[in-house]
Amino acid sequence: MKQSLFLVLMIIAFHLDCFSQKNNQIELIKKSVTSFLHWYKVDQANPVDRDYKITKGGYPDTTTKRRIDKDGVERYLNNLRNSKLVSETFINNLRQHFYQVDVHLEENPIIKDLIPIIGLDYDIVLSNQEPELVLDYIDQGIFKKISIIHHKSIVEFYVPPYRITVVFALTKVGNKWKLDDISYD
Repeated sequence: MKQSLFLVLMIIAFHLDCFSQKNNQIELIKKSVTSFLHWYKVDQANPVDRDYKITKGGYPDTTTKRRIDKDGVERYLNNLRNSKLVSETFINNLRQHFYQVDVHLEENPIIKDLIPIIGLDYDIVLSNQEPELVLDYIDQGIFKKISIIHHKSIVEFYVPPYRITVVFALTKVGNKWKLDDISYD
């Protein structure tokens, strides 16, 4: 009888501990998402302070093609990395995006006018034409769903004024949750 009671109490204690740890992880995930959004809003508010250019050549020099400046891209990615809020997966996906844009630029003829570059004509981090629709309403955002599987998480962050649901994929690195991807539902 004593062994059965002891076993039942151990099982209850184990489940309470697991539940407590999961709640703690959910709070850490929420903090990672909102910290990133706040950081990104402030970071993007001061683009003049940056020492990187993403493109080189092209307009007004009508003798060269516009291309991606890989050194500028690396400085840009290092700025994101220094936030300590994004994973290397996130960084590598952005790098690949820039390199794919460069392939497209190489395939096109020299352009003599200043026109938007396909693939750079929106906020590539938030994958959005109007990032302020999310960034200006961070504090009104609602965490609709948070799923955790081992060291991975999917988060649905709902922005009520515009009925936008931002989906964040995160990975736990050490004791921190870092963003892997941002998309929309």
